[in-house]
Amino acid sequence: MPLSDPMRQFLASVHPYDCLSEKDLQALASACSIEEASAGQTVFGFGDTVKNIYIIVSGEVEIRDEADVQISLLGSRNSFGERALTRGGIATRTATATADANLIVIPSVTLFALIDRHPQIARFFDRGRSARPQTTDL
Repeated sequence: MPLSDPMRQFLASVHPYDCLSEKDLQALASACSIEEASAGQTVFGFGDTVKNIYIIVSGEVEIRDEADVQISLLGSRNSFGERALTRGGIATRTATATADANLIVIPSVTLFALIDRHPQIARFFDRGRSARPQTTDL
């Protein structure tokens, strides 16, 4: 089911989707859905196949590594799942809601189409980019 207008407006305010034209934003919103995760619910676990990227509308999601060490605690406007999607679709982290969470779900096929069509979005998700080149100019 496509996103409601308030959810579409929320998505339009989240970087990097804030660079999309109204037409592209509407197409994105049509491909997305909403998922609710209860506190304590695992969204995906280490080694799981990940098929979506998630944007937190409300609530909190904790990200832990394979040794069960907390990497981050994410809140509204943060996303997760992109690391797995851009590295073959297998989760190298576990994502668990620590508070009831409402999530916008973007399917991987939609995300990769956005990356292919929008250089700004491609740059945002380019985890392989090297550090800014060092120059020897004085």
